[in-house]
Amino acid sequence: MAKNKLDFIVIGAAKSGTTSLHEILKDHPNISLPKAKEVPFFNDDKLLEKGSDWYLSQHFNQSEEQNLWGTVTPQYMYYRGGHSINNTAKQIKKHNPKVKLIVIMRHPIKRAFSHYKSGVRRYGITESFDEHMTNLISSKNVEKLRNNNWDYKTLPLFGSEYGKLLKPYYQNFDARNIKVLFFEDLVKNPEKVVKELLKFIGASADVNLKYDQKANPGGMKPKIPLLTQKYTYKIPLLRQTYRTILPYKLRKIIEVNINSWNAKPDNTKLDSTTKLYKQIVKHYKPDVKLLTKLTKKRSPWSEFN
Repeated sequence: MAKNKLDFIVIGAAKSGTTSLHEILKDHPNISLPKAKEVPFFNDDKLLEKGSDWYLSQHFNQSEEQNLWGTVTPQYMYYRGGHSINNTAKQIKKHNPKVKLIVIMRHPIKRAFSHYKSGVRRYGITESFDEHMTNLISSKNVEKLRNNNWDYKTLPLFGSEYGKLLKPYYQNFDARNIKVLFFEDLVKNPEKVVKELLKFIGASADVNLKYDQKANPGGMKPKIPLLTQKYTYKIPLLRQTYRTILPYKLRKIIEVNINSWNAKPDNTKLDSTTKLYKQIVKHYKPDVKLLTKLTKKRSPWSEFN
């Protein structure tokens, strides 16, 4: 395998249509993606020790070298495993300083709500959304948490601070190599958005793709509670055995598919009329202003403009 670099990476944001993008792009004849979405590497010390050649051999060993190789990995917009966003950006730049980066973002509060629902389903968060977010915003340790302690409790809030999350990427990469998309546009006109993305990475847009991929409907309740992290994390021996027996590549496929399948869709809606909701809007406004400054692109979220 002579090829030793990724050509593009969808770095996030989580809960913003990244799964739909993966499902659409995987059918493109000139694009190669891992079979499993979400295969982090550049923010994982144990995998980094193995080297990028090992990583590529795990996920692209049967890929055509003339194809564009890429991944859809929203974890690259997380603080994860001791890796700051800046550290992750530097690792990606070290791998390929000219890699094309794609980011797709969703209304910050709607994205946060979707991540909150995932936390309820998978980890057993019991607070209401407004209570959960307000407790985080008003925490005396919010800055410390943002810089050092991301987990299922803090991801709903911090995962929507797009300006802060993208700033290290704009500091490390040429802005011309970063493509900014919005979830709302993907929902309204997926074909237009995907063709814009294809042009950006240098892939032909003259192909037949299934643009109506609506993946990960989400929900607060699992189909099978025993398959959620709330239960499996309580059994260390089971987790260790699972990681020892199954190969890395197969584990990733299983994890992504189970988490996606094991969710009952629901119609729970946000209440945008509450005092607490307005407090959350106030929290995100400065960050959206930073986002606009970085990207030179106005968001479709009227509450923040």
